[in-house]
Amino acid sequence: MRRTVDKKIQERPPSMRPGRRERHKAEMRDRLMGNALRLFADRGFAETTVEDITEAADVGKGTFFNYFPSKEHIFAVHAAMQVEKIHEIVAQATESNRPMKQFLDELA
Repeated sequence: MRRTVDKKIQERPPSMRPGRRERHKAEMRDRLMGNALRLFADRGFAETTVEDITEAADVGKGTFFNYFPSKEHIFAVHAAMQVEKIHEIVAQATESNRPMKQFLDELA
């Protein structure tokens, strides 16, 4: 996720690249989300608290709530990102001349 964002930013002309503040916000959001998803995978969603996420990300609870209204919101954002990836893959598959099995094998 992080590398994709960085690559997209670098491809923009300098006048369209985000400033330091926007980059910091994106990095913080990514850090919170990454730690939350790791904890959800390790402990389970129900067992992970906002406090666990903020401790793992080394930020205060207030910082968390500046970026996400709840841990459920992190999960929803992640789910939406995954759905978008699926839409992109389906679009690539429909535009491809390769047999579907070959296309899917290449994704794996």
